[in-house]
Amino acid sequence: MALSVSQYPCHSGKNSNMRKIVFLLLLLPTFIFAGVKERIKAYLQSRVDHSMITSEIHCGFHYELDLLEHYHELSPELKIMAINSRLMPLMQANYISAEGHFKIYYDTTGNAAVDTEDISGNGIPDYVDSAAAIFDHVWQVEIEEMGFQSPPNMGSDYYEVFINNQAIYGYYGQTVILNINDPSTIKSYIEIDKSFTSSAFYTQGLDALRVTAAHEFNHALQLGYQFHLSRDRFFMEMTSTWLEDLLYPAVNDFYAYLPRFFNNINYISFNSPSSVYPYANSIYLHMLADKFSPNIVVDVWDKINQLDAMPAIDAVLKENGSGFNVSQNEYATWLYYTGERAIPNIFFSDASEFPMLTFTADRNLFYHENFNFETKMSDLGYKFYQVKGLQNIRYMANISSVIQSGLYTHLNAQELPELAKSFNHSQAVKFDIQDSIVVVITNPDTSVNVTYTLRSDTTQPFLVGPNPVILDSDDKKINFYNVPPQGEIYVFSLNGKSLMKIVSEFPGKSDISWNVRDYNNVPLSSGIYFYIVKSEQFEKRGKFAVIRK
Repeated sequence: MALSVSQYPCHSGKNSNMRKIVFLLLLLPTFIFAGVKERIKAYLQSRVDHSMITSEIHCGFHYELDLLEHYHELSPELKIMAINSRLMPLMQANYISAEGHFKIYYDTTGNAAVDTEDISGNGIPDYVDSAAAIFDHVWQVEIEEMGFQSPPNMGSDYYEVFINNQAIYGYYGQTVILNINDPSTIKSYIEIDKSFTSSAFYTQGLDALRVTAAHEFNHALQLGYQFHLSRDRFFMEMTSTWLEDLLYPAVNDFYAYLPRFFNNINYISFNSPSSVYPYANSIYLHMLADKFSPNIVVDVWDKINQLDAMPAIDAVLKENGSGFNVSQNEYATWLYYTGERAIPNIFFSDASEFPMLTFTADRNLFYHENFNFETKMSDLGYKFYQVKGLQNIRYMANISSVIQSGLYTHLNAQELPELAKSFNHSQAVKFDIQDSIVVVITNPDTSVNVTYTLRSDTTQPFLVGPNPVILDSDDKKINFYNVPPQGEIYVFSLNGKSLMKIVSEFPGKSDISWNVRDYNNVPLSSGIYFYIVKSEQFEKRGKFAVIRK
């Protein structure tokens, strides 16, 4: 017979503590919802009072998703506030866009009035004309060219946009969900600011209008997909923010979110919906678009009709010969090569404009014999450590863990990294530099402890590096490490033409540098090349890549 709670021995400290833990776990959802409820209440009150919510986020959509998810748990009073806050604003005039996709509502007098300047002389304020043209362009790109689904339940031949004073809320704009009490028939409209001249906006004027239209209209499209209200939020903001830059690459409003993201990368998960992280994390989609094509993001959204965002990303990447765990580690590498570490035409196109990852005292480690450390990796987390005190020799690294799916690699500001290795597999570490390297660890799974070890390698096999070699100056060279005594290195083109022979005259293993020029002192062009290394008792064949700037 099962015991009731009252039948457990009350004098047992262990059981008493266990009951406390169970009790607290049962209360945890209540505590969490209490926080969400206060956030919803503050949001609704701000719409009633026309007052600002203190937030770094300039989009009200996440509050709308809170309402959609928790409406039936609200008090009767908050439900009434929620319904009343759905009412479309009463405006003095309206204008249908040239393509007929949008009806733009606006005022010409009062607190929400737009500038009535009408240089075109068509009787419509130029600001409204601009808004209509911008939204038509956004429709064409996001729906007609990229293939996103149309807004659900439009109910007419146009989507409605209201121009009012969004600056009083601290927003650029927001996508408002009309039928908040019935998620089965979602319908929405968009509100945007009347001028975008407030100093609270990182971007102002028509550029702010452009990125707001791209961002908020995509939220309207997202509402037509079978998304998960909690687990997919991060991807909704990532997508909308990424589209701002895809449609208007010269604006770069997302730069405002990057510093906090870069400063906290060691402490957040990839799918964190908190604060500004999903907005800054949109640069992951920049990477995917560069590596594959922008349409890969639409492919993920098509998968979201059957899967949550994270498995949808993984599934689409696997269809393209990759996988999330691989792309997560690549992304971490891209995040490292920014700011002063940016390499022209490699990684993010505007990487030099991004902040740089910095290494606080707890992220700086000093190498010593039998070097190792243990760290806990959060779900979908990253860790960057700078290892100092290294010599210009070859090392062997390893990460031991109970999972295999995580990846790690080593980075250096002057050279490109080797391919990442899985947990429980060793990686050779040899950069043509002394003092420090950076190890980046990525975990695409649940939280786990990992142990990193690094030791000098006495076996010292033959290596070629950097590979690829980026020839951005005349003095750049490729290095052949641990060439055997009296070894001969032969270099060939893809069609087998002999380009160079290099002979080691040293009595022991040696490192040899080559200026990547052929017998006639002509620089090798970009491409793939083969090499053969021979000595009396050694032969190795391989290839390397040349990228000439």
